[in-house]
Amino acid sequence: GRVSVWNQIPCMSKTQPPSAQYQAWTRSGRYIYTHGGIDFMCVSPLEHRLPQLDEVWRFHMDTRKWDRLDIRKGIGIVTPGLRAGHSMFVFRNCLYVWGGSAGQSTGHDAKLYRLRMGTVSTNNTKPLAWEVVKLKSSMKPPPREEHAGILYKEKYYVTGG
Repeated sequence: GRVSVWNQIPCMSKTQPPSAQYQAWTRSGRYIYTHGGIDFMCVSPLEHRLPQLDEVWRFHMDTRKWDRLDIRKGIGIVTPGLRAGHSMFVFRNCLYVWGGSAGQSTGHDAKLYRLRMGTVSTNNTKPLAWEVVKLKSSMKPPPREEHAGILYKEKYYVTGG
């Protein structure tokens, strides 16, 4: 039979996302995107298992370089926030985040967040902005974390969690 072996791909970037668990990730074209998660290497015992990251990173498979997307943040700005155990997908040049846990104080979130990618480049001067998607249907899954989701024929299916 055929044997497969995992190989570590050398990263050519000086910067890269923190080592995280429970982050969401997805692939689109020659890029892999990741958002959120928990960096267990820098949490104190009091913060154990609280989401620590609210960043979107992009890995280019050809150049093997990471870059952090410039996204608007601040008081009153919509973002998925610190989040873990969520899912993410790309549809029509937008990045979507759904579900997960925003920590013990805020619990689970059933909002669907969209980041319009446009023409993302490392030379962007204007930061991207998250927005909450208004769903057309009143039928939607209850909030959950550590679930699986897949985009199929223009619909996003969620299971588990």
